[in-house]
Amino acid sequence: METKAKLIYKSYMTYFHTFLPVYFYGMPNGKVYCMYARYPESIPDFSEFEFVFAEHEDFIFNYHSEKILFHGAKEISSQSFKKMVDQPDQRVNIIETSSEIESYADAQFFLNEKIQMTGNKLAFEQA
Repeated sequence: METKAKLIYKSYMTYFHTFLPVYFYGMPNGKVYCMYARYPESIPDFSEFEFVFAEHEDFIFNYHSEKILFHGAKEISSQSFKKMVDQPDQRVNIIETSSEIESYADAQFFLNEKIQMTGNKLAFEQA
C-alpha cells in the first residue's frame, strides 16, 4: 500500500506570512506539516513565489487512527485543531523551501515523493 500525506485542514485565513491558502498534513512519521506558497523577500516585484514546507511543533498526528494530539498528550478534535492553527504565534520549523515547484498539486506530489524516497521517515534538507 502506498503511503501519502493526509490532508488535515486547508485554511485561507491564517497568521502565516502569506495571503494564499495554508495546507496542514498529517504525516506517516507522526508529524504535522504545513505547506504554503509565499512571495520571497528577495524578489520585490512579486513575479515568482516559493513553496514552504514546515513542521508544526505543537501537534502530533496518529496516521492510522487520524487523531491529532496537542503537545503529544491531549487528543483534540479537528475543530479545535482548526481554531488553534489559525492563531498568531505559530510554533513551526521551516524545513525546506522551493522556488522550482509551480503549483499546489506539484507541492503535494513533492511531499509524497519525499515520503516514498525516505521510507516514510520524511527526511528533508534543512532550509
